[in-house]
Amino acid sequence: MWTWPQKFDLIHGRMLNCCYANGKHLFQQAYDALEPGGWIEFQDVPMPIRADDGTMDGTNWGRWNEMFVDAMIRIGRPSDNPQRYEQWMREIGYVNVTRRDFKWPQNPWPKHPAMKELGRWHMVNTLDGLHGFTARTFTTVLGLTPEEVEVLLVGVRKDIMDRRIHAYWPV
Repeated sequence: MWTWPQKFDLIHGRMLNCCYANGKHLFQQAYDALEPGGWIEFQDVPMPIRADDGTMDGTNWGRWNEMFVDAMIRIGRPSDNPQRYEQWMREIGYVNVTRRDFKWPQNPWPKHPAMKELGRWHMVNTLDGLHGFTARTFTTVLGLTPEEVEVLLVGVRKDIMDRRIHAYWPV
């Protein structure tokens, strides 16, 4: 529910995937809350996390990824919603819609120095938040015990730091 009565020149959203039940409705509310000529910018991560070379297949990180996507489908918040943002915006009436896709490496596996550095920062960020965005979802939606979650996360943390796994988050 949009709670602000005033209009905005800029509305920015980041990492909101899975935080809403009806994404198109959110974009409609933002559209209605923009001043004429106002701008909206969303930066988000469609799931699943990927590895183009198959290095994530069969890993704990790959298993976590599949489980998270499944959990979001079960609660009616598909984790691939960001792939629909551009379409929703055009259908609502936004103009000058631009989409830019990036790859956030999961750890410092890339050879390019800037991407390697981005991977270092992203690895720390993911490790810091992993328990927070796993525990409740995996226990309440998927039915794992807290102990099962912790055992899974031990392996996931190892995989996140393993530079042989060339995972990235599509952004």
